[in-house]
Amino acid sequence: MFTNKLFSFKMFQKCSKCVYDADIWQRFCGLMKRCVDSNIFQRGILVAILINTLSMGIEHHNQVAYHF
Repeated sequence: MFTNKLFSFKMFQKCSKCVYDADIWQRFCGLMKRCVDSNIFQRGILVAILINTLSMGIEHHNQVAYHF
């Protein structure tokens, strides 16, 4: 069962006015958890950080250092 305090599955079961279907919400949360926990997602995040670091290094290479 999904136990995140912000998006609790139990919250949707108790709310009669809620427009979300609890079963769909539970399946969506399970899918997101499997995606985020996968090695492919983690490697993708690391590659994004590496590309960002390299692009910032290239952008600021040979610039004058300002000392205040």
